Amino acid sequence: MAKVWEHDVLKLLLTYKILSTEQLYYLLTGTYINNRGRSLLNFYLRSMAEEGLLLRHVQKRIQGSYVTLSLKGARMVGGVPYHPRESHISHALFVSDVMVAYFRHHKEHGRREISLSYKYLNKEYLIAPDIELVDSFIEVDRGTESLTMIENKILAYKRYGFSHDMKPVVFITSGLEGRSKSILKVSGKDFPVRSICYKGDCPCYLQQH
Repeated sequence: MAKVWEHDVLKLLLTYKILSTEQLYYLLTGTYINNRGRSLLNFYLRSMAEEGLLLRHVQKRIQGSYVTLSLKGARMVGGVPYHPRESHISHALFVSDVMVAYFRHHKEHGRREISLSYKYLNKEYLIAPDIELVDSFIEVDRGTESLTMIENKILAYKRYGFSHDMKPVVFITSGLEGRSKSILKVSGKDFPVRSICYKGDCPCYLQQH
């Protein structure tokens, strides 16, 4: 099982970039983690870390551990290592949480194709959504950016939309209803922006994709 999980773990980290122990266990098994599962997965992750395939991090601030690809592990699956800044870790894990919820919803409803890509980047228009769907861009928001920064981000999407197919931007906020309303206020009415509050289940908007 160790070798089977080893390949799967590396491929998942190639896609998701950063995963907590709980998120990784669900993606590997399709079930929620229990004490036995946590011990088993931690054993394999320690072994992989000792082989230099991944990096294990323990963060008291986020009450748990997470893993990322090392240079050696990334090369084995044709990717590059992902080392988020300390200030970006909680955001990156929240993005992964939304993606796992999305995966879980579609798995439970028998849909195998998941039409998203992670960390799309367009340098010309300075847009870098957290998730890209076929017909929309997803921005995950934890309330750490000022509304002025959000407004500037929306303006960048508008400039992109004027030169390409107009795709709506969907902001998913971390359980902050007031934040969702504030984002809609600064977005204006001349560009398709939606704001959805995320509380652990797959957001309804994502359920349709």
